[in-house]
Amino acid sequence: MPENNLSIGKIRGLAATSSLAGIFSILAFDHRQSFIKMINPGAPGQVTYEQVVAAKAAVVEALAPHASAVLLDPVYGAAQSIASGALPGRTGLLVAVEETGYTGSDTARASSLLADWGVEKAKRMGANAVKFLVYYHPGAGELTKRQEESIAELIQACWHADIAFFLEPVSYSIDQDADKNSAEFAAQRPQLIAEIARRLGTLGPDVLKLEFPVDANFDRDEASWERACRAVSAAGI
Repeated sequence: MPENNLSIGKIRGLAATSSLAGIFSILAFDHRQSFIKMINPGAPGQVTYEQVVAAKAAVVEALAPHASAVLLDPVYGAAQSIASGALPGRTGLLVAVEETGYTGSDTARASSLLADWGVEKAKRMGANAVKFLVYYHPGAGELTKRQEESIAELIQACWHADIAFFLEPVSYSIDQDADKNSAEFAAQRPQLIAEIARRLGTLGPDVLKLEFPVDANFDRDEASWERACRAVSAAGI
């Protein structure tokens, strides 16, 4: 979205989460279930809430001074890192608003908002921005429409709260015979990411965090990478 269309709160939020040069160097650390499995791969069910909070705080304290901002979850990381002092006041804060994982099938993935949480609460806790990760495919029919409606509602909520909004679409395959790691999906990927940029860019997120449009496991031609990236940039304008 052009800067001259941004409110003061959004401009401030984007400045607070980027470097003096205007570059986002954000520590993404809003992981929940995946992080618990990392702490104790053999018995994740034995990991306590206190252990997760302590581990997150330790990582934030060590790395936050080197980042322009930190992305945290509201369950284990955001308020806890503020209260403990692990997150310095000079480092920006983004807070996730989505529920971890997805519902539905592997070929029809639905993302949802975290219960008892939202834009207004993130704003009140001092967040500079909110982030919504959405599993998204433009060819998923009615599910695509519902996901876009949810995104539009979040964008409106962020305008109302005057807080920056980061949107992170994660693609997936809607073909049960060709998963995301397949050559078939890799061939579709450049056009798919460009279409995601076009469709979601028109909704007006402040920052659209996209996947790299080429699977380097199948295409190692850097000229091809450049063409795909330029196509994404053109689609998102």
